[in-house]
Amino acid sequence: MEYNISYIEHIAEEITDKVNVGHFEDEDRNGIICNYKNFGIIAKSQNGDFVGLLMAYTAYAEIYVDDIWVNPTYRRLGVGKTLLEKLENQFNNKGYNNVNFRL
Repeated sequence: MEYNISYIEHIAEEITDKVNVGHFEDEDRNGIICNYKNFGIIAKSQNGDFVGLLMAYTAYAEIYVDDIWVNPTYRRLGVGKTLLEKLENQFNNKGYNNVNFRL
């Protein structure tokens, strides 16, 4: 079989849909549970002001951190570190193998 490989800037939704369906079919056939779930860990000040956010998701037995943002007023005070510690504590001993950073 011959095929071509090329770089593309935009992946059409119909292609990503086909890939997703293919993954789900393979997982079902092999008894694999994806366990995909988006979540966030938020930091707020004592008066309720938004301080920072860690955005992540679970997939299979792994956690993927998509982004961490801290309000400039609160930077260099350990907020990012505290968000990561909360993530670790939240999922510790719950069957996840590792945390991956996609920053």
